[in-house]
Amino acid sequence: MRFAFSASLAFSAVVLSLSPVEGRAVEPVPRSAYLEYARAAADRTWARRDAIIAAWKEKLDPENVFGYRPPSGLLECAAVYAFLFEKEGKEACADRAKEILLGYGDFRSAYPEEAARRRADYAGGVPALPDFFTVMRFLRAYDTLKRLGRFTPAEREKVEALAAASVDYILVTQEWGPMNRAALRAEGLAWALRALPDRPEAERWRICEEALAGDNWEKWEIEDASLYNAVWLYAMLGYADARGKRDDLFRTPPFYYYARYFLHLFCPDDMVPDFGDAWFRSNWARYLVFFEAAAAAYESPELKWAAARIARKFVDFEHPESMGLAFLLMDAYRYGTDEVRPRAPASGSREVLEDLVGKKIVFRNGWRPTSTYLLLNFRDEGDGALLYRDYLRDTIPVEEEKMTHGHADENSLVLLMAAGSVLLRDGGYRDYMPSGPFGAYRQDYFHNRVCVRQEKLFMGQ
Repeated sequence: MRFAFSASLAFSAVVLSLSPVEGRAVEPVPRSAYLEYARAAADRTWARRDAIIAAWKEKLDPENVFGYRPPSGLLECAAVYAFLFEKEGKEACADRAKEILLGYGDFRSAYPEEAARRRADYAGGVPALPDFFTVMRFLRAYDTLKRLGRFTPAEREKVEALAAASVDYILVTQEWGPMNRAALRAEGLAWALRALPDRPEAERWRICEEALAGDNWEKWEIEDASLYNAVWLYAMLGYADARGKRDDLFRTPPFYYYARYFLHLFCPDDMVPDFGDAWFRSNWARYLVFFEAAAAAYESPELKWAAARIARKFVDFEHPESMGLAFLLMDAYRYGTDEVRPRAPASGSREVLEDLVGKKIVFRNGWRPTSTYLLLNFRDEGDGALLYRDYLRDTIPVEEEKMTHGHADENSLVLLMAAGSVLLRDGGYRDYMPSGPFGAYRQDYFHNRVCVRQEKLFMGQ
């Protein structure tokens, strides 16, 4: 299904004809609620750790395209406990975090040697921390406990050798430019340099960190997809945190721009719409951290309102069961403030925010859940950031997505809502990889088309 531009204008005219109404008030979420969720989830994970490990072993898939992945949740648990120990001084928190870190490399014994031999990237051994999305969580926990003197020299050597080999591993493959995966690597390297400054590998890490961070600091992100925008924003927050430059980050023009950009994209569903390669309501937790941090940095009631709307809608504070969410909420506590009271924005329909980076127009008649809202992504990717996009084309095999993670035609009606109902929205992201030999079926992953293939009906298409 492809919408002509004239259809876009017709929808737009309907929305513009509506009279603006004021936004809906919302009570802020106290920072203590974020911290208590993190504490409760960590306690729950610690109590269930044997069952978590047993379930992980049972479901371990040596043929998984991403290779070895250790049990999820334990690194986040260690990071939360390390933070709680620093904040409150409870010995049990330090002991639990330390036990997780010291034993984390042992999980590799469950990964079959034959599977490891089939992977060229494991030629130097299976890395204990193979995922650049999470390596910084191990390093953050270790940095805290080491600084507070919780390791013997022998324990430090064990943990640092394990971590150093894993940091080297995240540089085996590489992406460049201001985009989510490069920012994640820069964040991991920044935490490695902070936690392991005396390692012989540190100078090589520093060179790579400066190159990757330099591509992202004070730069416009090249991706046009709300899922990946959130990953990049959170990675840049983590990088600035490791470098002690969080205040500096919010003084950069791009970060101020993005605070306004994502606020003005905020829709009646209490979330940033899923434009580009994204799923409906995807990555709300990272947007929550970003809005909390930006509200504190800019003392903005409107950004605080967006954070409160997300938290009130999506976080089940009565059932703190997600360890991954707990880690993010810990950062919402660390980066946020209780000094700013939320106030709904009062702006109406507008371009968001210009025609090169943003290239979107929002039509709205208010900021309530029942307001009418339409998001138009109105142009192609243009020439902006062409060098960085060419870097990606030249260095990684991209089968499923564009370099920008954007729409096929970059001209789409992303979301239409009225009276609390979703009347039109994007078709989501890919359902599984790969799409076919050499990307043979790539078109059916693009947006604003309907494509039915008989052989994919079993996938629920």
